Amino acid sequence: MEKISKKELGFNTIHQFNRGELLALLKHYSKNLKGRETNKDRLMVGTVGFPNVGKSSVINVLCGIKRVGVANRPGKTKHFQTLNLDEDLCLCDCPGLVFPSFANSKAEMMTCGVLNIDTMRDYIGPVQLIMSRVPKEVLECQYKIKLPPRDSDRYTASIFLQLIASSKGWLTGSATPNEAIAARSIIRDYTTGKLLYV
Repeated sequence: MEKISKKELGFNTIHQFNRGELLALLKHYSKNLKGRETNKDRLMVGTVGFPNVGKSSVINVLCGIKRVGVANRPGKTKHFQTLNLDEDLCLCDCPGLVFPSFANSKAEMMTCGVLNIDTMRDYIGPVQLIMSRVPKEVLECQYKIKLPPRDSDRYTASIFLQLIASSKGWLTGSATPNEAIAARSIIRDYTTGKLLYV
C-alpha cells in the first residue's frame, strides 16, 4: 500500500491517483469514519455518473481482479452491486445515470457514448452533429467519398449516409442505401476515436 502525503489527502485535487494512492485514501477515510460503533460499520464508496465512463473498471482496478463485468457499450451494469473490499471498505457499482431533462440533446448523448448506438431510432440528429463538428475534408478522407460543398443544400446527413452506404454496399431490401447501418458505423467510429473531433 502506497503512502500519500497530507497535501494529497483529499479528493478535491487535480492529482491523478494510481491504484495504491486511491486505496490508501479510502482506507484513511474508513479508519477515521465518524460514528463508527462496531467493526461491522464500514465505509460505503459508490461510483455514479454517465454510462460508459469507467465506473465498473475503477471497481475492478481497486479490487485487483475482475469482480464486475465491463463492456465497450453503455448499459452493461444493470443492477446496483456491492463488493466488500475488506472489513473496513465496501464498494458499490451503480448503473449509469442519465437525466435527459438536465443533459444535452439525445444526439449529443449518442455521440458522447452515453446512449447505446444499437438501440437508436433517430440517427439523422447525431450524424448531423458529427458533420457540423468534423471538417468535410476529414469525412471525405476517412470514408473515401466526395461530399457536396459545405454551403450546399445537399450537404446533409441523409446524403452523407447514402454515399457511405452505397460505397460499402449496405443496401435495404428495396435496394436503396441503408442509412441506419451507415449511421451506426459512423457514430461508432466517432465514439471510439476512429473519427477524430478536436
